[in-house]
Formats: sequence, structure tokens, C-alpha cells
Amino acid sequence: MRLVADQVVVRYPRTDRDVLAGASLTVDAGESVAVLGPSGSGKSTMLSVLGGLVRPAVGAAYVDAAPPAPRLRDVTSWVLQTTNALPERSALDNVALAALTRGVSRPAAHAEARERLAQVGLAARADDPARVLSGGELQRVVIARALAGGRPFVLADEPTGQLDHATSMVVLDALLEGAAGASGTGVVVVTHDPEVAARCTRTVRIEDGKVLAS
Repeated sequence: MRLVADQVVVRYPRTDRDVLAGASLTVDAGESVAVLGPSGSGKSTMLSVLGGLVRPAVGAAYVDAAPPAPRLRDVTSWVLQTTNALPERSALDNVALAALTRGVSRPAAHAEARERLAQVGLAARADDPARVLSGGELQRVVIARALAGGRPFVLADEPTGQLDHATSMVVLDALLEGAAGASGTGVVVVTHDPEVAARCTRTVRIEDGKVLAS
């Protein structure tokens, strides 16, 4: 299975400027791809195209899989720079939400959530409310939730952007190692950090609305 963006054009509303101008990118399940480029180059827009949140004006974005192919939104989970965790709910409850939305029973969802929290090194914090966790711990909760969603791709938009270097590396470890242990989950990471990019299996750049191999 792969995500495909084929010669996509995305225009800014009420302007004639293209934020993506015939950009193409494919991502296979099981690989990690870093997307680099200057601010405003279209990195986050490409992520939204791959996640099915933005529809191109020209070109196509789709899941390349055996028919009937699923929708992009059905195969992607998100990790954002802001953690968007529920502060009064436990880490366990925050992660379990992903499995519950798949229709998994509450006991099974909690069991999976504990496994995912252990996978990102937070087994001991499972029952603590999100509001008492550090920024790095909260980001690992969000990663665990993305992995618990059971979807073959994780899209991460600047997941380490507000963290110090040491915490950034811990969070990146959780994302890449967690995905690697989740039956070949593909990861796409938008980042400005070359050290983050170096940890991925492949790097691309977006400049002037086009995707360039790095």
C-alpha cells in the first residue's frame, strides 16, 4: 500500500498563487520520509493532501492499494506540533480513544492503549492525567494514540518543533520505533531539523511548490 500525490496543484484561496504547483510524492507503508523546505513552501499542505484534508485543484491524491482502495482519511493518523490531548483524562484514556473510534470494545481499547504507551516508554504514566505530563511525554502520548489508530500511515507535522533537543530525540525515537513495530507503518515527517530528517529512510524537499529529491 502507498500514498500517492500525483502532479497536484493547490491554490491559495482568492489568489492566483499556487502553494503546490504540480508536486508529486509517493510514500510506501513501512518507510519513513522527511519533508524539508523553507517556510511557506507547501510542506504542511502536502501533508494535508496526503491525509485527504485538502483536495487538489489539479492532479490527484489517492491510496494505491488492491481494490476497493480506501480513502486517504481512512489510512492516515496525525501527530501535530500541538498535542491536543484531553488534559483531565489519563494518558491511557487519551490513547484508547483511537481504538474506541474503530469500534473496539473498551477493555480491548484499554489493553491496546497500555501496549502502545509501553511502546513509547510511558507504561508507568498510563494512569496519570495528561495535564501533569511534560511536553515530551504528551507528544509521546499523541504518538501512541496515532499508532493505536491501527492505520498504515502516520503523518507528523513538526512533531518536535517546540521541544528541546534531548526531548526531540526521545519523541522521534518513539515515533520511528513505534511505527517500525506496528506492522510496517509508513511515517511522513514535516520538519526543519536536519537531524530529524537524517533519522528517516528517505528525504525530499519542497521548493517553489514542487517536490525535489534530496
